[in-house]
Amino acid sequence: MRKDLELAEQALNRGEVEEAVRLIRRSQRIAISGASFALLTRAHCRERDLSNARAQWAQVPASERSRVRQYCKQYEISF
Repeated sequence: MRKDLELAEQALNRGEVEEAVRLIRRSQRIAISGASFALLTRAHCRERDLSNARAQWAQVPASERSRVRQYCKQYEISF
């Protein structure tokens, strides 16, 4: 699970959003974590997909919300 999230983070940083989402979903089939929802929300923001970003936002842990909010702002999505 953690390895998939690390690979997803790298894919997102390279702009490979579809690959990042695939890896995040694969990690969630093994174990659901707050980190996976934070990363998934950021991936949807990167795609400027407001509805999916908002759908995942509720599962983002409080400790990650500031970071996710700041990331999404650059893609004109505010929470």
